[in-house]
Amino acid sequence: MYNLMSKKLTDLFILKKIIKEEERNIYIYCFEVIISSFIYLVLFFTIAIVFKCLLQSILFLTGFWIIRSVAGGYHAKTYIRCHTLFMSNQIIMILLCSLLTDYTKHILLFIFLLISIISIFIFSPVEHKNNKHNSKQIKKFKFLSRFLIIIITAISLILEKNDFTEYIFPFVIGSFSVSFSLIFEKLKDWRCKNEEI
Repeated sequence: MYNLMSKKLTDLFILKKIIKEEERNIYIYCFEVIISSFIYLVLFFTIAIVFKCLLQSILFLTGFWIIRSVAGGYHAKTYIRCHTLFMSNQIIMILLCSLLTDYTKHILLFIFLLISIISIFIFSPVEHKNNKHNSKQIKKFKFLSRFLIIIITAISLILEKNDFTEYIFPFVIGSFSVSFSLIFEKLKDWRCKNEEI
């Protein structure tokens, strides 16, 4: 769907002589990303407003993107699946924030941070087949993802000790969901390699 919309938009720009024909594929991809991002943000803010959890959702998104930008993670085969997975994570975060007791949140915070550290130190960065990194980039992203998760853990623990659990918990869930997706992506790669053998 996004690809078809992007092609039509690109063809219109070519027809109006705004872009050149030889740039068609680049613009199709760019429009696809823009359309997907726009729809993603509309869905994200709709869920946040409907559940009256705007601040928690923004904190969740921030935790997610800080780690995702350097560690990589699971890539769904379609934009629809990608949106569905992320929105499911957002709804799970909202439910955890609203239904759990403070004591349970404290315990889960430590568990999520521990799993995040282990997963990022072992698996990060995870590359996408369309976005391969050279060895220098891999070292850079490995260092950055490890550095960031250590900083996030330290700040989270300090804030948690000072009764900011309500704010730090959704942020940590965002980081954790990326860390968990690293494990899932590696398992998927391992399964695919075993099927080829």
